[in-house]
Amino acid sequence: EPTTDAAVEPTGEPDEEASVTAPETEGTANAADTAIHEGPAEDSTTITTVGEGDVIQLLGRSADGEWLKISLADGSEGWVATSAVTTTVDIAALPEIN
Repeated sequence: EPTTDAAVEPTGEPDEEASVTAPETEGTANAADTAIHEGPAEDSTTITTVGEGDVIQLLGRSADGEWLKISLADGSEGWVATSAVTTTVDIAALPEIN
């Protein structure tokens, strides 16, 4: 006779949610040619640029909250002005990185 307690067979596929980066650490560049800097300062060397809408991972913030330490899709890291990023993240809740 059928039972209502059917076992769920594992598919071997990762859970969809587990394979997606946590949304609370994401932001997007809000301008074309958004500069990514070596350090948290406008006069710091620009190491690359990202395009408007490009997704970036937020790793932390400068002490004054004006700069965000980020990771790009290729794994490289740098700093971007907070004003150049659109995000729902509470910037003050990000870890302070010096």
